[in-house]
Amino acid sequence: TIDNWIIGFQPDFVCITFTSPTLKQTAEICNITKKLNPKIKIIVGGAHASFAPKSVLNDTKSDFVVMGEGDESIVELVNGKRADTIKGIAFRKNNQVIITKKRELIKNLDLLPYPSWHLFDIKRYKVSRLISKKHPVGPIETSRGCLYNCTYCSKVVGKTFRTKSAERVVDEMEFMLKIGFKEIHILDDMFSTDMKRAKDICDLIIKRKLKFPWNLRNGIRVNKIDEELIQKLI
Repeated sequence: TIDNWIIGFQPDFVCITFTSPTLKQTAEICNITKKLNPKIKIIVGGAHASFAPKSVLNDTKSDFVVMGEGDESIVELVNGKRADTIKGIAFRKNNQVIITKKRELIKNLDLLPYPSWHLFDIKRYKVSRLISKKHPVGPIETSRGCLYNCTYCSKVVGKTFRTKSAERVVDEMEFMLKIGFKEIHILDDMFSTDMKRAKDICDLIIKRKLKFPWNLRNGIRVNKIDEELIQKLI
């Protein structure tokens, strides 16, 4: 349970990413955390928090809200940088909500480190058999942003489309397979926005003889796929 984890681990920070339907659960986790140890700082982020930072701070016992991409903001927070000098966050000061300047998007995604998978028990990464074939399932992000304007989408990182190179993507996939993942799920808004890059990724997987089932979790637009890509994907 959350209680046992917090008591056993004694973290300095608890970080939560959530969407609108899980706001209530996020508030409950914040309440439990602060009740067990009020000194723990709580950082929240995700789609809902990015769009409504003020209400999230008012509706939960979180200390900081990270808006948009949190790769750099969260590092600066845990390293103790003064909050009002950190871009892309919201926090309370003198009973008022302070929202700092917007943080620029990361331009070169290849510079991002791999997730620290050694800190996790990857055997617990299981997904419903409705959308997976083998366990454990490893999530990977190969691009950020989307060029389209679907009305139901949160658009947390906007329309600026940025990618990891095909080589970086397949290197990361190969690493994931070596440490024990049996299946890989791509979490991009739309994997084939750049169809040439999508085909290059497929070609490298084939060239390296990597064998694994995969899933494009958010699907592909009908105008961004052709017979050649279908054959490479399967």
